[in-house]
Amino acid sequence: MKTCPKCGFTDWPYWRNRGNWGHWEEICNEDDFKKISPDLSWKIIGGKTTTIDKFYAYRLIIRKRGNLVVRKALDEYKLNGWTHGNESEKVNKKGNTN
Repeated sequence: MKTCPKCGFTDWPYWRNRGNWGHWEEICNEDDFKKISPDLSWKIIGGKTTTIDKFYAYRLIIRKRGNLVVRKALDEYKLNGWTHGNESEKVNKKGNTN
């Protein structure tokens, strides 16, 4: 878990480092993400879209062993997109994806 030294906010324990796939990306199970952010979870259904909030970009990875939600800091996402998969997908000026 991560805790902000300035405000004391503690992030949900469901998020974990993605490992060698991307040092800037974190993952959690789709079911846990639905508990954390029910308002965002319906936006990434199908796994082909990216949605953003004030701090992160999110996308769904569909797997046989259970779906994962990937999140990446918004500034890093705007610079580099996703590590794997939709490399060409970037946020445009309106906040939507190409």
